[in-house]
Amino acid sequence: SGNDWKLVNVRAVHLGHAQRDAMTPGNDRQTLATFTIAALLILCMGCVNFVNLATARASQRAREVALRKVLGATRKQLIAQFIGESMLVSTLSMLTALALIDLILPAFRAYAGVDLTLEYVGAGGILLPIFALVLIVGAAGGFYPALYLSRFQPARILKANVSSAEARGSVRLRQALV
Repeated sequence: SGNDWKLVNVRAVHLGHAQRDAMTPGNDRQTLATFTIAALLILCMGCVNFVNLATARASQRAREVALRKVLGATRKQLIAQFIGESMLVSTLSMLTALALIDLILPAFRAYAGVDLTLEYVGAGGILLPIFALVLIVGAAGGFYPALYLSRFQPARILKANVSSAEARGSVRLRQALV
């Protein structure tokens, strides 16, 4: 007599009003959106920090870039090298993060009392989104440093006999990023 059966839209099963009377209620859209925004902000802060560190290190790599240009490297090759390095750092970071998640997840499950699993392949697999995230973060984090480093003029850097080649805009960009 206490059971009221009614039809519910499939979209409301996990994140909608159908969760109110469930034995194990799920989340609501607002909580999911809040955590998504927090995750994206943290990811953006990491990208900004990476760009900042890469441009700061550029002064140490000015001689390397100048010598590579003198030896015949084109700007496209230099951009590809620096974006490739960024992709490599992004890939290694993701592999480290996934290894840490695999180590910490059992303890977190026990502490939170939830049945949380991480599936890499299959219907709910995260392998494809992880691959896309590595590509996006690697490209976003390496694009400006690649453009900045590849525009160094070898004659000026080698003639100055210093390893610093600070462009006027790079200091302002780094201060804005900080």
